[in-house]
Amino acid sequence: MLVVGFIIHRSSHKVHKQAHQQSEEIQKLVTEGIYSKIRHPGYLSLILIYFGFAFAWGIIWILLPVVIFAIFIVLTAIREEKAIKEKFGKEYDEYTRQVQWRFIPKIF
Repeated sequence: MLVVGFIIHRSSHKVHKQAHQQSEEIQKLVTEGIYSKIRHPGYLSLILIYFGFAFAWGIIWILLPVVIFAIFIVLTAIREEKAIKEKFGKEYDEYTRQVQWRFIPKIF
């Protein structure tokens, strides 16, 4: 999980140079690369990295904060989508029609 998370994180930043900026500061809607498959690869990568660390350390109680953090990330992504929709309008609507999955294709 840890390695996959880092690979996804790297590939998302390779295409989306403004990924660490606030959604209001993003100038261009990124729809290529990994963003053509899922809408939030950066957030997915963070979830995988945190779960990967929890399993790598083998400390079961660490899973509780990881699950809470994952829920927080999902809620952040949903909130961000509203702001991005306001900014990019129909362009974002078309993107969400083409890329239906936020995190995992065919699942969520």
